[in-house]
Amino acid sequence: MTIISKDIKLAVKLLKKGGIIAYPTESSYALGCDGTNEEAKRKICRLKRRPVGKQMTFIVNSIGVAEKYAILEKSEKNAARNLMPGRLTLVCKGRNGGEFAFRIPSNKIAFNLAKTFGGPITATSANLSGKEPVFSIKNLIKLYSGKIDMVLDGGNLPRRRPSTVADVFSGINIRRRGPVSRRMLEGVL
Repeated sequence: MTIISKDIKLAVKLLKKGGIIAYPTESSYALGCDGTNEEAKRKICRLKRRPVGKQMTFIVNSIGVAEKYAILEKSEKNAARNLMPGRLTLVCKGRNGGEFAFRIPSNKIAFNLAKTFGGPITATSANLSGKEPVFSIKNLIKLYSGKIDMVLDGGNLPRRRPSTVADVFSGINIRRRGPVSRRMLEGVL
């Protein structure tokens, strides 16, 4: 059974036990799990019908938390300090090799979830891979009833573009266009 609740402490308890939740973000609902739990991340990939090796994005509540998982250069810190919380996802060099993509959410529920959890939470959209984003609890339940542990209730969300995804460690490389423009990035680097 999938719980629908506004209880962030319950959501965190489920995440720490390896659970999967859906939660609201600035643009749509996301599927979340403990970003350090490989089995939970694989479960999300199976639920979304998404390739397991595909990079995931994470929400964190601070640059300090991000630095535990990513090596942030001066340009990345400047972008994060000036454009987060907000609708920018930064792709950085991961401490374990590879990349670590993160954002500090401006959605109050997502931010408080990340703050209470204290570590990275996956922030992959709650749609099936390649399908439309999910903006309502009704559609979340259609897709995931009994398959996820909880929906953190943010009500029906307005339809918005997803975050800009960029790396800025060697110039500005926009990987996905969104509300944060190249000009905005240039202004803070």
